[in-house]
Amino acid sequence: MLHGSCVRSVLKMAADEMAEIADLNEDVYRRLGHKFIMYYGADDGWVPPSHYHRMAATNTRGRVYMCQNGFPHSFVTTHSPEMALVVADMLKEELGCQASADLPALSTPVASTRTTLCRRLDASERVCDAD
Repeated sequence: MLHGSCVRSVLKMAADEMAEIADLNEDVYRRLGHKFIMYYGADDGWVPPSHYHRMAATNTRGRVYMCQNGFPHSFVTTHSPEMALVVADMLKEELGCQASADLPALSTPVASTRTTLCRRLDASERVCDAD
């Protein structure tokens, strides 16, 4: 991650975010919040817990979680297998999949799980197919 092009990209993204993102657009989350799943770290040096509390109060239609696992802000690069299990659990809940039949149990090691695709066909029908 410390290659020059990567560092430049990170700095450019940070500069863009600082220039473009002025304030939370609460209307977007009130209208479209059901389309979001947000996951905040309890001890995150980049995003304080107050952001979680504000979003949980604003986005009452979506899923806003506070990490109970102690993952750092960089969970994608440092805790990928563990985070994959968290996301799998979220998907099970969202898609209404049976935990034992449709997706691997959370106790199953990530490397040994079979890939499963779940998708909603419409509001009343759900299909989970193994690859």
